[in-house]
Amino acid sequence: MSVKEMKRMARAFVFLKVDLTRVQKVMDDLLKYPEVKEVHETTGEKDIFVVLEVQRDILVPSAQKIADFVSEKIGRIHGIKDTETIIPTKSKIKSQE
Repeated sequence: MSVKEMKRMARAFVFLKVDLTRVQKVMDDLLKYPEVKEVHETTGEKDIFVVLEVQRDILVPSAQKIADFVSEKIGRIHGIKDTETIIPTKSKIKSQE
């Protein structure tokens, strides 16, 4: 993905606390959404780390689009106990070109 394309997308990082018997199923369910770019099983307090991208919109703030996606899609997946969403305010990305 080019830097220009990334500017059209709003990115967020979502940490999930999950019923440990459902981690793999939750990961599979998350990957069904095109907005979910990466899913990682983690160690520690949170069980899954998700990289999420939504299309920027002139009329709806990016933070609202992300919050809606997390609550309406991710939050409804069976086995998720808690979510924590981090929205970057500024990013620096190495060019892949």
